[in-house]
Amino acid sequence: MKKLFLIFLFAVPLNAFTTLEQAQEHAQGHQEYPPIENENVLNPRFKKYHESITPGAFTRLLHWLGLYTQPWTPNDLEVLATKVLTNLKKAPKQTVSLSVREGTEFIIIGPLFGAYHSLVRILTDLNKRGIIDNNLKLKKKLYLVLNGNVIDGSPYTLETLTLVLSLLAQNSTQVIYLQGQHEHKTYWLNHGLKYELQHRSSLERFKPLLTELFAHLPTMLDIRHSDNDNYLRIASLPLKEAPDAKMKTLIEAEQRTVSYANHPGIAQLQPEQNTTIWSVFSAPTELYQKYYNFYYDAYVMLTIATPIVNSTVALYNRDARNDKAPFIQSARYNIVTAQKLPTENLIDIKPANIISLGSTMDLSRTLKSLGTSIKAGLSAAVNNINRTGGINNKLFRLYIEDDQYLAPIARANIERFMKDVSPIILTPVGSPTLAAVIDLIRDNKIYVLFPASGSLLFRDPSLTSIINFRASYSAEAEALTYYIRKKLLGKDFAFFYQDDAYGYAPLNGARSMLKKLGIEKWTETSYQTNTVRVDEAVDAIKKANPDVIGLFSVATATIEFIKRLGVEFLATKKLFAISPLGDDAFKQFLDSMGLKVTFAQVVPNPESTDLEIVKEYRQEIAKLGKQPDTYSLEGYIAASITANIFKSIEGPLTMNSLKNVIEGIKDYNYKGLRLNYNPKNRQLANELWIETPSGQWIKQEVAELEALKPPTKEAKP
Repeated sequence: MKKLFLIFLFAVPLNAFTTLEQAQEHAQGHQEYPPIENENVLNPRFKKYHESITPGAFTRLLHWLGLYTQPWTPNDLEVLATKVLTNLKKAPKQTVSLSVREGTEFIIIGPLFGAYHSLVRILTDLNKRGIIDNNLKLKKKLYLVLNGNVIDGSPYTLETLTLVLSLLAQNSTQVIYLQGQHEHKTYWLNHGLKYELQHRSSLERFKPLLTELFAHLPTMLDIRHSDNDNYLRIASLPLKEAPDAKMKTLIEAEQRTVSYANHPGIAQLQPEQNTTIWSVFSAPTELYQKYYNFYYDAYVMLTIATPIVNSTVALYNRDARNDKAPFIQSARYNIVTAQKLPTENLIDIKPANIISLGSTMDLSRTLKSLGTSIKAGLSAAVNNINRTGGINNKLFRLYIEDDQYLAPIARANIERFMKDVSPIILTPVGSPTLAAVIDLIRDNKIYVLFPASGSLLFRDPSLTSIINFRASYSAEAEALTYYIRKKLLGKDFAFFYQDDAYGYAPLNGARSMLKKLGIEKWTETSYQTNTVRVDEAVDAIKKANPDVIGLFSVATATIEFIKRLGVEFLATKKLFAISPLGDDAFKQFLDSMGLKVTFAQVVPNPESTDLEIVKEYRQEIAKLGKQPDTYSLEGYIAASITANIFKSIEGPLTMNSLKNVIEGIKDYNYKGLRLNYNPKNRQLANELWIETPSGQWIKQEVAELEALKPPTKEAKP
């Protein structure tokens, strides 16, 4: 009898959200932002509110008898979920692949996180544009994509999910609901949907059904033009493999755990290989308003063109803080170049209109922090270059490979670039890894632009197929040694260095400066590349007990070195380090140990300098959701100067034409940077900065240090 009573209470006819009008009425009848009851905007609870809007038994009885129209019931969700699951099971797919014609349009809605009112406003705008009718039917030649994370985060997750499932039920071949993190496996059982079911219905009733439904959602959508192998991808979950050469664009869900860029609904992220990456977000939940200043209802329209790389994406949004604000097309871009439209001289993406370069760096091991930052700076510059018309109306492409700071992998990457991309290599990171291709540089088989290395090996004037931007590690060590001796009155010096080209350069610079300063004795100790075996070095330093220690090493080995020496031993020492150690992660480690270090830097202060190039960099790196740092600034400068040089080349871009333009640079002011080609060290910049522990940046001309002479010894009588 009890079972029959429960069936009687919940067995109601399907009525909710079969029309847009029903969805609109329900939104109008419920406040958009009821108070959060657990004061946790990251995972909010609305138990009391849910209980207040849940109909009692008598109301459900009237609804079942047809005497009262209940706008939403658990039965609606159950019926729709069952229907959609049945359809998904007929042709289960992890990847949906579509081959479409020119002019096909895709409406893409980013993560909603249960923002029911925002979804209703988006659908209302699509209705006004003739894209969807009152019965939630889409027009032909158009697709609607919900890019994951439809659920959780708001008080109306059940209504939001029901409306999305109604769209799927009405348009089974045109609406694509992709699995996001919150739909992945059982992630939802720790968030809002679980608690809302407990408050408004029954978790036990829906847990098996919804878990199975979410598991059958596809994880990505690949879009191809009917006559082309290149494709565009839409996905919410992180890709398991790196993009291949055919994937020209990835449109992903907003990753706010790693990106804090403020944008109105769409943003270009850091590209991967030859793939342009966009982020789309659609709902101004309380979390996104409070932490990210996101106040927009937003969706994008992807329009397929011939060839597919000429497709466009348009952002439609409205400021949700203004009830009367309409949706407008606030931006439109080429999907691959990110060039803002409309504009004159739009790049027509053909092979002849693409300038491609390669770069190799450590993105996963010893120099991961440095490589990741330089990659971000390179990417920010390339994005900006392409948005503003490319290089003489040609698309600038940069292929970046991870070499794990291992010479054989770096060489293999560069040999692959020579074959498939270009013999011009931009800003490879690491001295020992670049040394692996010194024969290719010497034989003029590749041309290396602005390596992130200060090694003297690459400043040999006979190597005419490499050009440096930054000052050398030798110059850095000279400047630091001079500063420590003259300003901080250091006397007894010791140097901890990596036993390869990376460490030799600063070691030689420090030796040279000490001799110029009349100091003839110091301590040297080393460790092997790609290791943290520092026992002998620690013993040598303790035995010498110097008052100054120079660090010509990488972060992993240096951290171990410092830990083994101990804070008590180092507290009274004057520590200094070359620029590769000056990243935020290493500085945070030093702060945790209570130690102060003086650094050399090869670029101006990225946070406060008012040079045009640095101000531009700060704007562009912010679009990637990154904070300014010296490494990404170095990458940004390298790519920007490269594009400027390429623009000045008359005729075809070749290694010889590139060499001729670079070697002709004399006293050139590039956005505040003073560039002057020096044939003695094949270098454009001849200044660096001393960054003191107090935050002061002191500019140092390299030529002034080079002009110093050792003291003259008096002749014996």
